[in-house]
Amino acid sequence: MTQDLIFPLPASAEQPTFVRALYDYSATDAACLAFRKGDVIELLERMESGWWDGLLNGERGWFPSNYVEVLPNGEEGQ
Repeated sequence: MTQDLIFPLPASAEQPTFVRALYDYSATDAACLAFRKGDVIELLERMESGWWDGLLNGERGWFPSNYVEVLPNGEEGQ
């Protein structure tokens, strides 16, 4: 008799969300994420205050949401 193995899905099976920088942003402290216009950032968390948490080139930090545009799913590399 064989048993089927069940592999649970990851907690978040959704595709990651990416944003593209519309302007350069200089980090004001160590908790902020600096980027250049055109950079594509993985969005990790959105705060109602307008500050978003993101990941770029292995660096994680907060940035103002009005400096970026959300990309449709699947367009992170374009």
